[in-house]
Amino acid sequence: MTNQNSLVNLTVKRAAPGFTVGVDGKTTYGTDPAAPWGSMRHAFWPRNNVSGSITTPDGPIDFKGKALYIMALQFGKPHHLAAKWNFVNFQGANYSAIMMEFTTPPSYGSTLVNVGGIVKDGEIISAGSSNSVKHTKVNSDPDNDWPTPEEVKLDWSGKTKDGKTVSATIEGSLGERRDRIDIMAEVPGFVKSIVSAAAGTKPYVYQVSTLHLKRSNLVTSLTILVVLTPRTTNLTKSQDWR
Repeated sequence: MTNQNSLVNLTVKRAAPGFTVGVDGKTTYGTDPAAPWGSMRHAFWPRNNVSGSITTPDGPIDFKGKALYIMALQFGKPHHLAAKWNFVNFQGANYSAIMMEFTTPPSYGSTLVNVGGIVKDGEIISAGSSNSVKHTKVNSDPDNDWPTPEEVKLDWSGKTKDGKTVSATIEGSLGERRDRIDIMAEVPGFVKSIVSAAAGTKPYVYQVSTLHLKRSNLVTSLTILVVLTPRTTNLTKSQDWR
């Protein structure tokens, strides 16, 4: 079936090596590492050349440029695996810097899991899990009471293949929000209310794109995905992170 309102014709070509963190990029859940009850796996192409367009009733939109591509496989209910997410995507003329961070539900200790990297054409400069996202100023969204970030500090920290230390920081005001997407917008209202009351799930995507940030050799566009932490879960707390 083809959606005539958005005809997608895009080609993504890798410009830098991809990476995973850990043995295979997998995060597992459960008290038995040999038999986890759930998992997520993420693999990253941090710098890509994109060509093509998306055609809407108003005409085609040219998507030629740079892009981040993430392969994500999820085995488990979304609100059992993570309570909130931060995504950072910078695509510059010479370098790309990307970051993904999620926080587990309270039953898993509200643990931060972070994956990020800095690359250039044909080369990974640094990639690993020693990065951080901090919302340094937060305000409440009047439409849904969500604590939405207004200012952030983003830190990358790692080693090159030669063992040299690499660090980069972006901080400052996010500026005007580009978009807020209600993930459950297409769900009937009564179903949405039941799910929100029973599971405590109110997923929204907040997207910001700005060039007005203090930086160490980087500027960025940010996509911030926030999912409300479930009020109750039946998970067994575990520190089985891979």
